[in-house]
Amino acid sequence: MTSHYLEYTVALPAVESGEISHLLGRLWQRLHGVLAGANIQHLGISLPRAGAKHPGNVLRLHSDAETLQAVAANAGIRQLVESAGIVTSAVLPVPTGCAYRCYTRSRQSEKFSDAWILRSESRLLQHLEKKGVVLSISELLARRKRLQERAAQAKRDAVYIKLQSHSTRQTFSLLVNTATVDAACSGQFSHYGLAIGADEKTPGQATVPFW
Repeated sequence: MTSHYLEYTVALPAVESGEISHLLGRLWQRLHGVLAGANIQHLGISLPRAGAKHPGNVLRLHSDAETLQAVAANAGIRQLVESAGIVTSAVLPVPTGCAYRCYTRSRQSEKFSDAWILRSESRLLQHLEKKGVVLSISELLARRKRLQERAAQAKRDAVYIKLQSHSTRQTFSLLVNTATVDAACSGQFSHYGLAIGADEKTPGQATVPFW
């Protein structure tokens, strides 16, 4: 139930876009830890000031008032907010007459990474070798180019932010797709606050208010 919202604003000039993204990423990382630790799947995020590829300087959380109060009171999040000078709103009711959006994780560019493309090439060549089929260098390069173009298109269509994997400790780009929808729809969110079960062909089930 997304009846209330809590807003975090990175209060830096627009020219500091790199630092804004860095701080927003650190905040999102802390939020992910809180959601995963308590297995919270009824809290969604929105990025009301996102631009082309850039997440903007506001991370808005949507849930019920009790859940948002608990997140705001988390010691790790409070420590970061205070040390970085991030402005925190009160937990407030969602305004009436809002539009709705669905925020989902884009897996396309993650799937078509350079490492994945090389691994897939190796598997393809092994498969074709067993069949006695030889793929020319030009055909192999053309295939690689098609996959790289699909990854590049996914990045162009998504907002991204740098996070660190809890399991591998490696930095990765979390790419977020945004879709405007006609009406609110209930559903679960991931521990990143993104709608679960969505891809390019299937709309995400969980929406959040947008204004």
